Amino acid sequence: MAALERQLRQIGGELERLFCDVQDFEFTVQDGRLFLLQTRDAKRTPWAALRIACDLVAEHLIDERVALERLATLDLDSLEMIHVASEQQRPALSVGVAACPGVAVGPIALDPQVAVNMAREGCPPILVRQDISTDDLIGLAVSTGILTGRGGRTSHAAVVARQMNKVCIVGCRDLVLNGNKRCRIGGESLSERDILSLDGHSGSIYSGKVAVVAERPVEMLAVVDRWRHSQNRR
Repeated sequence: MAALERQLRQIGGELERLFCDVQDFEFTVQDGRLFLLQTRDAKRTPWAALRIACDLVAEHLIDERVALERLATLDLDSLEMIHVASEQQRPALSVGVAACPGVAVGPIALDPQVAVNMAREGCPPILVRQDISTDDLIGLAVSTGILTGRGGRTSHAAVVARQMNKVCIVGCRDLVLNGNKRCRIGGESLSERDILSLDGHSGSIYSGKVAVVAERPVEMLAVVDRWRHSQNRR
C-alpha cells in the first residue's frame, strides 16, 4: 500500500500547513481508498511544545510572536529531562514498552494500598501490576512510576500515566507476579519494597538504583531568548 502511504504523508503535511500546528488526525482505508475522519491540534508535553514551536518557526509556518504566545503558559526554565547515565553498566532485567518518558526510582509496591502507605512514609513507590484498573488509581496517583506486564502505548495504564506525568513502562512480558508480595522480572526474583528503576525513554527496567543525569534543552531555549529580544526591540 505504498501509494496510500504517500497520500497519507501528503495529507499530513497539508493539514499541518493549513492549521499551522502539529495535527492528531484519524483516518480509515476502505476498498483501497483513504478517508480522513477528523483532525485536531495534537496534545504535547512542555518539552515537545518547545521543540514544535522551534520547528514551526524554522519551517516558516508561524512567526516568532505566535510561537512565544504558544509557549507563554509554560515554565521553560524548569524544563529538564532525566536520563539513565551513559556510564550505567548494569544490564537491564527486561525491556517493556516505553509509555511515558523519564526515570523513576523507588521501592516496589504490588498493591495500590501498599503504594499509598509507602508514599505516606515518604517513599513514593514503583507500582507493579499485571495491568491497571480503576481500582489501582489511588496507588497510581502517589507512585513515582508504573510497570505493567500487559498493555501497549494506548492502554489504560499508559494513557493515565501520561495524564498524570508518571514514568510508565507497559507490556513487560518478563514480569510475573508470584503472590506472597513477590514478583519476577526476567531471571530475578524481587520482593515488595526492593528498589526498582524504570527508564521511560528506552523501556529498560533495572534492579536497584541507577545513576541519572539531567538534560536541559539549552539550544532551543537560546532560540526562544533570541525571539524575545527580537520582539522587545520592535
